[in-house]
Amino acid sequence: MSTKNLTLSYLSLRRCIGLLAILHPAILYFGGLWIFGLGLQKSMSHYYYTPMRDVFVGVDFAIGVFLLTYRGYGTIDRVTAAIAGCAAIVAALFPTGNEGSPDSVGQTIAAIHAGAALIFLAALAFFCLVLFVRTAPGQVPDAQKRARNVVYRLCGWNIVLVILVVLLYGAVPGFKQGVANFPFIFSLEVFAFVSFGISWLVKGKALIPDEK
Repeated sequence: MSTKNLTLSYLSLRRCIGLLAILHPAILYFGGLWIFGLGLQKSMSHYYYTPMRDVFVGVDFAIGVFLLTYRGYGTIDRVTAAIAGCAAIVAALFPTGNEGSPDSVGQTIAAIHAGAALIFLAALAFFCLVLFVRTAPGQVPDAQKRARNVVYRLCGWNIVLVILVVLLYGAVPGFKQGVANFPFIFSLEVFAFVSFGISWLVKGKALIPDEK
């Protein structure tokens, strides 16, 4: 494969990852609403317990597989993508806790899901804040690269903020009770996935492309 075709292939992969990330919560919500008459679930993961289960698992798997095939510019890119891809697949295979008081096995599965989800988000933040903002040695970033870096950092810190708020949500009982009547976790996930998707669309140069 020529260098030009290889570059286009990588750009297309990044765009696919970004587009899937942005569409994921919308597909779950509107698909559930229009096809099955479902109300908004507490989180994206709770769609596992609805007729949208296969869609939830399928899109998570697709994102995971796309990330596992991502090579980037070096070993650290491949390792980070592999961690994120495996975490996405694990989060799909091990569902979040459902209503009621689950047994010890259910609690363990839910803990694996939560841990995988946090690792997934942390890897995405690392992409945005560390890997995507790099410039080749000796190269001066042009205006487009500087603009893309602003977007990467904004998206990365958005994801970090989501991780911190989710940890606070799980650690402070009063916090959870205070937002019980609001789709709090789903809203955070939308914020994180849109940030994730935008950063990869920018990396794929679907947004802020190079000057022609």
